[in-house]
Amino acid sequence: MNNNSLLSLTGLSSLTTIGGLSIQDNEVLNDISSLHNLSTLTDFGISIKYNDALENINGLEGITNIPGTLDLSSNDLLSNLNGLINLESVTYSISIYNNDNLINLDGLNNLTSIGGYLSMKKNDKLSDISALLNLNSINGNLDIYDNDLLSDLYGLDNIDYTSISNLYIRNSSLLSTCAVESICDYLDHGGYAIISNNATGCNSKLEVENDCPGNNFWTGGTGNWNNNSNWSKNRVPIARDTVIIDESTDSVTIQSTINALASNLINNGELTIESNASLTIENSKNHGFNNDGGTVENYGEITINNTINNGINNVGVNCIFNNNGTINLNTGIGMYGIFHNNNATFYNKNNAVINISNTGEKGLFIGDNAPFNNQSGAIININP
Repeated sequence: MNNNSLLSLTGLSSLTTIGGLSIQDNEVLNDISSLHNLSTLTDFGISIKYNDALENINGLEGITNIPGTLDLSSNDLLSNLNGLINLESVTYSISIYNNDNLINLDGLNNLTSIGGYLSMKKNDKLSDISALLNLNSINGNLDIYDNDLLSDLYGLDNIDYTSISNLYIRNSSLLSTCAVESICDYLDHGGYAIISNNATGCNSKLEVENDCPGNNFWTGGTGNWNNNSNWSKNRVPIARDTVIIDESTDSVTIQSTINALASNLINNGELTIESNASLTIENSKNHGFNNDGGTVENYGEITINNTINNGINNVGVNCIFNNNGTINLNTGIGMYGIFHNNNATFYNKNNAVINISNTGEKGLFIGDNAPFNNQSGAIININP
């Protein structure tokens, strides 16, 4: 369709099946809702381009599959994609280009697969792509370019990284958060990427890799947790990191007022948590805190939630866990709150508190030859 006088598609309401749909260069077209009975495209894709007055694409709700490409380009007033709310798959590629008023991708919430590339370029007001959270595969390049208000890539999390051919993230001045799961997995497996001219955090491939969760080893010998240079990723651990204090000679201090984060922590050295400091461990796929031959001195607060296995795993002849503060094991502990065994030592010292609830197994397991000393005034609260 190409008609500079066309206002709407009145008269096409009985249309149910066509080969493909092209709506281009209609300067005053502002309504395509008469296509509301269209449900099947047999051969080609949908191209909606250069329609200066078109604010929405309501009328395409019957489309679930596009057997070609989806091209939405240079529609100056287009502000939403709600007309595509039932779209599940696109056989070839999707291009969303130069739509000056498009704020988000709401309407693509049910899209699960693309058979080619996904390109989002020069959409000046696009700030939210979270509607793509159900997208699990593409089959080509992922290209994000020159979207001035886009600050993060939440929404691309669930794309299978093996379905990305090449990755391009460029020229989006506010884009600082690119370390979503799909992109981290893609980079971790050596995928080709050009990442440049974005905000700090997503201004290079290295910045994104450093922001991705993974093993973050202590490299600082004796030093403070909150020092970027003491860690293998050259940054303080984030909530999704596996933190590894690997050497028996390592001595790490979480200083007062610091809130340290990790997904799980493996300690073979010495870890001290000062008064008014905290350590929060959440969403571990194994034990939360695995004290594996190390010494722990807690004067602050340790909180552990949502682990597959034990909250605290204190196992081994050289393991010493001294609690002088508070330990909270409150939510979603898959196995034991504290599993204490194999000649390890645990002291819950004067006036210290341990709170344990909502565990898959017992709150506290104490094995043979594993001293556990709950000193005078110390409290252990265990609730099923």
